[in-house]
Amino acid sequence: MVDQLMLQTVSVALAGISVSLAAIYYALILKRQHETSNAQFFLQIYQDAQDEGFLRANAEAIWVQEHMEFDEWWDRYGPENNMEFFNRWWKMIVFLEGVGIMVRRNLIDIEMVDDYMSGPIMLTWERYGHIIRGIRERDDYPQFQEWHEYLTDEIRKIVERQHPDFRKRSG
Repeated sequence: MVDQLMLQTVSVALAGISVSLAAIYYALILKRQHETSNAQFFLQIYQDAQDEGFLRANAEAIWVQEHMEFDEWWDRYGPENNMEFFNRWWKMIVFLEGVGIMVRRNLIDIEMVDDYMSGPIMLTWERYGHIIRGIRERDDYPQFQEWHEYLTDEIRKIVERQHPDFRKRSG
C-alpha cells in the first residue's frame, strides 16, 4: 500500500513542476512575441523609409542642403517661406523622433536600426541638430526632437564602438 504522505509529497512536487514549466513556457512565448513585434516595427520603419516622400525629403535635406545658421535657415526654409520643403523636412525629423521613441521604449532593437540606417540618422543630426536646438530655444520647447537626439546619441555609441577609427578618418 502506498503511503498517504508519499502521495501528497509527489502530488505537491508535480504541481510545483507544472507551475514552473508553465512559467518557462509563458516566458518563451513572451520573448517570441517581443521578437515578432520587433520585426514588425522594423518592417514598418523599412516601408516608411522607402516612401517616395521620405526619400525625396531625405535627398533634399541631407544630401543637397547647405549648412546655414539657424536664423538664415529659418528665413529660407521655415514654414512661412517654404512650406513645401518644411513639410518634407518635418516628415523626416518626425519619423526619426518616432524611431527614437521605439528604441527608448525597447520596442525595436537599436542594433537593427543601426544596421539599417545609422548613416542617415547621424547625418540628419549633424545637418540639423543646431536647427533643432534653435527651435528649442526660440520656442522654449526643450523636449522638441528629444528622442531623435537620443537615437542619434545611441547610434553614435554603436558606431564608435564598431568603428573606433571612424572620427579619425572622417574628420
